[in-house]
Amino acid sequence: MAGQPRILFCTGVFPPAIGGPGKIVEQLATALSNNGYKSIVLTFGGDDTINRPFSVARVSFSIPQPLRLLVMIVKTINLARKSDIIYSLDTYSSGFGAAIAAHLLRKPMIQRFSGDSVWESAFNAEKTSDNITDFQNKPHGLWTRLLLWRRNFILKTSQQIITDSEFLKNFLNNINSDANKVRVIRNPISALEHTDFDKEDFKKKNGLKTNVIMTMARLVPWKGVSLLIESMHDVLREHPDTSLAIAGTGPSEQELKKLTIGQNLNDSVIFLGNVTDPREKQKLYAVADVFSLNTFYESMSNVLLEAMAAGLPVVTTRAGGNPELVNNKNGILVHYNNKEQIAAAITKLLDDSELRQQLGENARQTVTQFTLEDFVNKNVSILKDVQPRTPQSKTL
Repeated sequence: MAGQPRILFCTGVFPPAIGGPGKIVEQLATALSNNGYKSIVLTFGGDDTINRPFSVARVSFSIPQPLRLLVMIVKTINLARKSDIIYSLDTYSSGFGAAIAAHLLRKPMIQRFSGDSVWESAFNAEKTSDNITDFQNKPHGLWTRLLLWRRNFILKTSQQIITDSEFLKNFLNNINSDANKVRVIRNPISALEHTDFDKEDFKKKNGLKTNVIMTMARLVPWKGVSLLIESMHDVLREHPDTSLAIAGTGPSEQELKKLTIGQNLNDSVIFLGNVTDPREKQKLYAVADVFSLNTFYESMSNVLLEAMAAGLPVVTTRAGGNPELVNNKNGILVHYNNKEQIAAAITKLLDDSELRQQLGENARQTVTQFTLEDFVNKNVSILKDVQPRTPQSKTL
């Protein structure tokens, strides 16, 4: 490779679509482009017409499956021919195309692993209630075995694997990934730019009461939003002037709204939809008193990092990588779906403004170490370590 390597980023999510991988690849590709690297991002969806310092190629969602997957694979191979390194950000279809291209063309591949696509698909489809670790050792049907093969093929093909928590590093080692090629790089976070606004007017406009409990998540079963809604009865008993603000959308949205109506909580549980505008998001964090995430699984949650950077005390579960980030000095850890613990933790914080302020400030200090500069430098180090493979013909 003469000069800086040419990098092909493969991701299933990229702006205008919402998701952590899209935000991370945009930040990384921008920083690398500003430092002389030539990058191209291959993703799904339509063009957002934004000018960036790197190229973006897309495969339209209007193409039906399985033809869409085939188009993605072909496009990945064609773009990989002109690239020196393939950098994949998921183990779904875009990661599969990246691994096929790397395998056939003998190109070095870096895989970012932030969650098990097989377990997530099975859990969201209600085919399992096991956690991510126990799921790996259970017998599965043909379709799940095929997905496990796909994931393992992607990981085996990768020359380096990047993950964002020690929890997932251990997970990867337990499913027989080479421990020497797994590295932990924390996601970058920075506080949203402060916006002056009238807090009471914002609350009134959005139907929020004096005290605001906030959660932000994709509305899928394993994010545990239904239990947060149910826990509001106990919170309201002690603090009746309290709202639960839910930011996010997803396949469980209508079911959660029906639950809210059935629990007679319409006035206390507010669905805000996706809050993507940074100014509106900053306002929401600013009016919130507590951030709660009742999640069955996380690696290193971007929304937790964001809430902590905003100086909010957090109530979250002991699942996954959460304990690597949250402790009793910057938040409160509870067991997943334990209504009593969640309600008690929220009530404790609403009872004590000094405790909220102390935990929130400690949370803010905790995440100051997760800078974009550090994230980029560690990725550059891996890019430099990756060696091109010996060119030869290869078949699957």
